[in-house]
Amino acid sequence: DEETKRLGGLLDSMDMKPAQHHGLSAMFAPSGESQDAVIEKLVRSVRYTANMNAKVLVIHPGHVDLRLDTLEAFDAYFHEQEQKLGRRELMRLCASNLDAAGEEAARIGVKIAVENVHLFDSDRTLMRDLLAESHSPQIGFCFDSGHAHCKGGGALPWLDAFGERMFTTHLHDNRGKADEHMPPGFGTIPWIDVIQRFRKFNYRNTVNFESGGWPGCDMEEGYRHA
Repeated sequence: DEETKRLGGLLDSMDMKPAQHHGLSAMFAPSGESQDAVIEKLVRSVRYTANMNAKVLVIHPGHVDLRLDTLEAFDAYFHEQEQKLGRRELMRLCASNLDAAGEEAARIGVKIAVENVHLFDSDRTLMRDLLAESHSPQIGFCFDSGHAHCKGGGALPWLDAFGERMFTTHLHDNRGKADEHMPPGFGTIPWIDVIQRFRKFNYRNTVNFESGGWPGCDMEEGYRHA
């Protein structure tokens, strides 16, 4: 895509490194149908990521390659397929598509990170079972601290479970009840423990802050505080 190449070149000329924050490609097609279109869209997303000179494509997991109107509809379809095929077979299907895209990712120097979001933010076993079925070193984990804290039982269990396969981060804070996207330190995530886990797993990749405005400040003053 010439536009993503142009943007990547522009960012490079300003010595700026982008992050591919939210890949919205589907992870599977309905069972019994060809998975080729899903793989082709994943590969296209990988190439766009490379064109922008970003190193990691973040994927929101669990979406089927259908036109559905709401996240709730996507979640319901995922559960329907899980009941029909069984958890393991559905995870194998998703992982196989990711691994196929991982071949192109390896060729052009991109990794694919699955974020703990949507259905995958409240149930660590979904992420566990998906990553267990993936056999590509290009497939790993995007740690979203806020989702883990308010929906997934806490940040530390997610890091303990998947820290060795963590490729990138979405860091923000909350008070454990809602996805508030506060700057780190304004909520109740134990950040010292999080940092110690990063050191434990020798994490040396991008730290992405996905927080909203500085509480109690307008945007300009918030940037000064940040």
